[in-house]
Amino acid sequence: MHWIDNIAGLKASKTPFVLVTVLKVTGSAPRGAGTRMVVTGSEVYATIGGGHLEYQVILQSRQRIEKRQHGSIIVSFQLGASLGQCCGGVVEVLLESWLPNVAPVVIFGAGHIGRALVRILEPLEIPIDWIDSRKNEFLKEVSSWIRILVSEDPLGEGAFVNQGAAVMIMTHSHSLDFDLCELFLKRTDLSYLGLIGSKTKRKTFENRLNQRGFSASELQRLQCPAGRQIGSKHPQAIAVSLAAEILPAVFMKEDSECVVEYDMVVK
Repeated sequence: MHWIDNIAGLKASKTPFVLVTVLKVTGSAPRGAGTRMVVTGSEVYATIGGGHLEYQVILQSRQRIEKRQHGSIIVSFQLGASLGQCCGGVVEVLLESWLPNVAPVVIFGAGHIGRALVRILEPLEIPIDWIDSRKNEFLKEVSSWIRILVSEDPLGEGAFVNQGAAVMIMTHSHSLDFDLCELFLKRTDLSYLGLIGSKTKRKTFENRLNQRGFSASELQRLQCPAGRQIGSKHPQAIAVSLAAEILPAVFMKEDSECVVEYDMVVK
């Protein structure tokens, strides 16, 4: 399949990818200028010549996807001993990121409301990380863009949440809820941070977080009680109200153009 067809399919499925283009070759190199390759988080289409050069390009491409880095960069590789290739040439590679105009959603908790929220968001093909320590609480079948993480350390998983993510906290443990709130309030790069709970729970958490040095302006980033006020305690109704609050943060504007951010030489 041609790389153009690969890109068309990935865009249709809203799969993030990086288009790799060999811009310039000086001296000897595995492939010439104009060679292209497409890299996703789990797949590689075509090749720029294999070896450690290709390995490094794939690695950097996937880092861009994981960190949701828009735009493009030019990377220069010296094909020497450190790359395990003895061609001796220099290769300039353009990495162009394509990311869907949606922020990833991270849901902590697989209880009744968590399951209902996932079902509501699922048809929208939003990338979701769904985290809980209780394996049997998750839905049995979910779409490929929903990643289930059964973890005995949900707080530890929080350290890997990407920038721009919309985070919803609704675990079965008030202690874990608090620890997650504290973790994410230290960050300013999230598109949304919500916590299921009452006004009393918010006040209790605010008092404790104040004692740990968080300011009133920092605490304003936490939406609690999360969701629109609807006058119902039914899990599905609450999930609808949560989705209504999350979605404006999830659907972001696409980049209008790609720009070169920086040059980097790898020897």
